[in-house]
Formats: sequence, C-alpha cells, structure tokens
Amino acid sequence: MCPRTVVLQARSFAIKHPGEGVDRNISSLTGIVRLLSAIPKSGVLIGKQLMDRVEAFLEKILNSLPFEAYIVKNGTLSFCNRPFSCSIDGKELPALVNSRDDAESECYFIANGEMFFLRRIHLDLVYSVLFLRRPVEFQLSRDPLTGVLHRECFAKVGHQLLDTAKRLNGILSILFMDLDGFKAVNDTWGHDNGDLVLKATADRISTIIRDKDFCFRLGGDEFLIILNEIKDPMHSCLVARRLIASVSEPIPIAAANVKIGSSIGISTYPHDGATIDVLVSKADEAMYRAKKLGKNNYQIYHIKSES
Repeated sequence: MCPRTVVLQARSFAIKHPGEGVDRNISSLTGIVRLLSAIPKSGVLIGKQLMDRVEAFLEKILNSLPFEAYIVKNGTLSFCNRPFSCSIDGKELPALVNSRDDAESECYFIANGEMFFLRRIHLDLVYSVLFLRRPVEFQLSRDPLTGVLHRECFAKVGHQLLDTAKRLNGILSILFMDLDGFKAVNDTWGHDNGDLVLKATADRISTIIRDKDFCFRLGGDEFLIILNEIKDPMHSCLVARRLIASVSEPIPIAAANVKIGSSIGISTYPHDGATIDVLVSKADEAMYRAKKLGKNNYQIYHIKSES
C-alpha cells in the first residue's frame, strides 16, 4: 500500500474540484506531504504492527483533507473523515467500489436524493480510498408526480456524465422509453388512476437501474434513462429487457389490475454519437422503430432506422 499515492490523488482531486478554492486545498495538502516521513522505512515493525501504523497514517491524511473521503478495507467501510461522516450513509458506496477492478475510477451517482462525484483508487488487495464531493452546480430537481429526476436537470447531468465517459474512455447508453397503452388507461380509468400507473412505472424503473444510473421523466408517459459507466454496450440490452418485463406486469388501480407495455430505443456513446443531443435523438428514432415493430420491445439505433 502506498500512502504517497493517496496524497497525489488528493492533490489532483483538489485541483479538479476546488470546492472553496484551490489555494485552501493545496495548502492543506502541503502539510500532508510532510507526514510521509512517518511511514516506517525499516523492518522494526512487521505484520499487523506495520499495517496498523500505515492505516493510522492514512487516517491522518484523510482527516487533513478539506473534502470528503473514506477508507474501504476488505470491501467494507473502515474509516471516514469528519466531513464525510455527516453527509451520506457509507453503506451505499462499497458496492460502487467493489464493482470495478480498475486501479482507479471515477463516477457520478445519486444517494439520499443528491448527486455525488466519487473518485476511487485501489491501494492494494485490502485497501481502497475514496474522495467524494457534492457538486454545488448540480441541484437536482425531481418530478413531483413520479419522484424520478425532472427533465430540467437532464442537460447538466447528461453533459457531465458524457464528459466523464470521454475522459475515461468509458461507455454510456441512453434509453428512451415510451409507455404503450397508457392513453387507454387514462381514457378508461381517469387521470388520477393514470397518475398511479406512472408512479408505479417510475418505481419499477428505479428498482432496476443502479445508483450510478439516472432516470428522468420527460413528461407525459416518456422517460429517459442514462446507463452510466457500463462495461459493454450489450448491458443496455439486458437492462431494457428487464425494464420491459417489469413495466408489463399488472398494476393495481381502483378495483382492477391494468397492464401497459413499453417501447425502448437505445443509443450508445461512443458508437452512436459524441454529444448528448445526438444520442437522445438517435435513441428516440430507435424507440419509434420499436413502436413500428409491434411495441413492447426495444431496438438499438442503427443507420437503417433512419429509413
């Protein structure tokens, strides 16, 4: 394990995400570098004594940082600095840490109704260190009916996620979902029951996607889903299948169970485009192709869908 790596990563994080100012962050980190001399350089301490000493040193580093951070030991939360301990439940983060094999990774995700930026480094087989912040420029608003994210914050979130994917050579997918048969529910059972169907649908979507994925209600019966930091484009197809199966399950309203379906169009960065607007447009085209092919299915964007 190399605490010096923590210092270098913290310095980089402070420059990219200054919070209250780069000067304050760099000033705080200057003192951390001096602590490196505390690492034992002889064989006097061995085994558990050495590990305890290095772990205590890591805690000193994190306590000196002006942003939130914590240590994951063997996949579970081991230590969090003071700012972190009062902002978020650490139980939501180890899954993000353990889902990636990369030595370093970063992503955006939602927890407790807020958007967070997470940078993670693996120090060795036992320890990982995470740097965490809440971007002040992202005040996420939610759709008052369904509770998923409001369309007004799609552009900011989408551009940020795409910028991150470009920087890390990652993969990102857009799923454009339109409900099938929803108009008949409104016409037959009324708008109040239609609202219940929309709420149930949004709940099912939220259950299927991960914490680092994002769902937005565009309005009416349309939803946009961003699958963030996926390893393979085919992952979006698996998610689409699960969404279609879940949404088509009966929904209890009034004295009846109603059934709707969903048509989903999929586009993926970098294969289908390099901007959010282009990706959304192509996912929309693929969704209409799914409608033409019988509804309640998904289609991946390809050039032929334009014809």
